[in-house]
Amino acid sequence: MEQALFQPPPAYMDSHDIVYSHGLASTSYLTPYSSPPDPRAVNLRAWLNQRRRHVRRLYDLLQLQLLHNDHKRAARCLRLLLRSTEWRPIELWTMGLEVVGMAHNKSEYCTRYLQQLSRARPVLRPYLFPHLIREWIATERYDEAVEELNSVITSFPYRHNPQLHAYLGLLTLFMGTSDSRGKASEASDLDSVLVPCAVASCVSTSVRTTARTHFENAIKVAEKYTRVQDHALQHRLLMHQKRQIRTAKLAEAHKERMWRSLRDDGWMFFDSSAYQMHSPTDSSNKQGTDLAAEDSTGEFTDKQFPSASYFALDSSGDSDSNEDSASSSGEIYEGPERGPISSRSTSPVVEEEVHQDSTPSSVISDSISSAHLSIPGVQWAEHVSKIYLDLLTTSQSTLPTRRSWRTDHSTS
Repeated sequence: MEQALFQPPPAYMDSHDIVYSHGLASTSYLTPYSSPPDPRAVNLRAWLNQRRRHVRRLYDLLQLQLLHNDHKRAARCLRLLLRSTEWRPIELWTMGLEVVGMAHNKSEYCTRYLQQLSRARPVLRPYLFPHLIREWIATERYDEAVEELNSVITSFPYRHNPQLHAYLGLLTLFMGTSDSRGKASEASDLDSVLVPCAVASCVSTSVRTTARTHFENAIKVAEKYTRVQDHALQHRLLMHQKRQIRTAKLAEAHKERMWRSLRDDGWMFFDSSAYQMHSPTDSSNKQGTDLAAEDSTGEFTDKQFPSASYFALDSSGDSDSNEDSASSSGEIYEGPERGPISSRSTSPVVEEEVHQDSTPSSVISDSISSAHLSIPGVQWAEHVSKIYLDLLTTSQSTLPTRRSWRTDHSTS
């Protein structure tokens, strides 16, 4: 796999299939029937394709322009990548968000970009929605964020996203405080984030119960969401492994066909000793009469071949007949217990060729099943939900109950 300058690009989309050979051509570009590829290298070292290399360099150039904060050239690179068909829009819209954020420091442009993309690409809405909520929170549009979250939090697939439950719990605590809206305009971004920790004990009981429900849902959904993503990752790895095994089998089968045809024609030897023993001078002196027989017209009447040792046929077994009589006779010697009419349709297989370094399926399945995906957003949502849930539980236990409050006021 070709090394990237900054970060690896997304997987290519090739004939409705995802190919994880970055910078290299897909295995569908191979023509195993015209030239035999190496089965040990055909999986990862596919043939180079000029278009793939150009697109890969363009992606690296986009990363470089993002680091240099060059909006004009980054937009040109992104425009070219969007017009190509190597990558899906689901991997490139994050680059567009970074480019839009470079052009304008205000978040209104990022919000407008996310809303337009959500209307144009309905498939990307579940991926765009958490970013849109964060942009609304950054621009202090809390009412719109809470209203939008409440409208979609019970529908699929938004209800399985723990980040949305955590955002809704935090916004519920923040909006439940009477004076938090006035403080949010005066406080900085860090202070506005820390406000729910300070006002968790000042909100009403209904707000505290609603926020606790959202945090509990975030913790409950996080495990299932991670398990689903792990299953998707393992499925992609398994399909990629099957594709590699299938391509290696095709390459090995083609190589066997090529070697078989070369052995049948007499151009392939098992070892170099058989070729050295039968040099052109020796064979012309010893078996000159056996190689060709001419009649009175000067044409070949019968096509004869050298002895069996010339093709290393005697290595497969011991012969019951005498070698001298076999070499001097006019018939073709093809090994023990072979009829004189039968032809050598298949060449003997060497033990080294039969042996293949194939990984057992159990080992492959174990290695794939042990693959797990760590999602920072899910880990953050679970961690924050646990902290605020403990905070709400502690604050509720310290508050006096209604009966104790009445008894205290009656005694006073």
